[in-house]
Amino acid sequence: MENTTLRGEHSDIDQVFIEFWLRAKNNSTFWILDGPLNAIICITVIILNILFLIVLQRKEMRSVTSFVLSAIAVADLLRTLISLPVSLYICVPYFKSYTPYHWCVYLKMPFLLVSNVFYTSSVWLTLYLGVFRYILVCHPIKAKLWCRYKIAIGVVILIFVISLFSYVCLLFMRKITRVVFWNEEEKRSVSSCFVDVVDTWHNYIFIQTILEIIFVQIIPCVGMLFITCKLVYTLKSAARSRKAMSRQLNRSRNESHQTTLLLIAILIAFLVFEIPHSVLQVFIILMINLHRYHFLLSYLRLFDTILIQILYITSTFNFCIYCTMGTKFRLTLKKIMSFN
Repeated sequence: MENTTLRGEHSDIDQVFIEFWLRAKNNSTFWILDGPLNAIICITVIILNILFLIVLQRKEMRSVTSFVLSAIAVADLLRTLISLPVSLYICVPYFKSYTPYHWCVYLKMPFLLVSNVFYTSSVWLTLYLGVFRYILVCHPIKAKLWCRYKIAIGVVILIFVISLFSYVCLLFMRKITRVVFWNEEEKRSVSSCFVDVVDTWHNYIFIQTILEIIFVQIIPCVGMLFITCKLVYTLKSAARSRKAMSRQLNRSRNESHQTTLLLIAILIAFLVFEIPHSVLQVFIILMINLHRYHFLLSYLRLFDTILIQILYITSTFNFCIYCTMGTKFRLTLKKIMSFN
């Protein structure tokens, strides 16, 4: 049943959030994407990231790079844990088309705020990982000063703190509104709610969205693209002079070379799926505010939902890439799995 009371007079940006439950109830495709499929992806991400963290904490795997990778895994893990309850609720047989009141409190605080904080932290930590490796490979002298544990710990904490304060304003921008309507299926009045924008903040919600696209998607993507190209160029240049090195030095350089290749693969995997999502977000915002091509919004939202599920899957890429390309990582993982 489609509830017109829940729709009211709201901005189109908020309408997307309000319709989250309605679309999953009334559309089987959205129900699969937001419910069972997302739940399976979340459980997979949780298991693999926990395993990834266990391997990285082994004595033979500890390094500054492993510390940054662990911070990324923690951010992805916490973001997935926040999203899992919503997907599991959509899967249950008694899932309703209206939003229960107690779920609005969860959607306003953990789901909307905390998940955004951890997603932003994960993006910027991935960018920092690329910058960190760029300094090690391209500026080895400066690396002794800038690529230390104390610096890495400070940067990781700073990223989490800035991400948190960037979204604190959402607590004041949005409010929980209770509504009562007649449910034709249950033949009774139902008390429900939705998360709405406070009237005094309506003019700022668009600015908040634009800033989020710029600083969470566009700038990190451009930075990672530049760093990836620079690392690839540096590796090709270093390959020409590798024959002149001694055997022991070659062995050390080969290990560093493999680590750099691993991080390049991580950056490329992130960019392949993050760039289309960023472009789509910009296109949707333009369509909404220019009031054009609204007939395409339903298809774009479906495509956006699919991209979001893919972005969740990318949280497992670090583990998969290291399993595929990292010799030391595979050996350590085998020791753990064989309880050796």
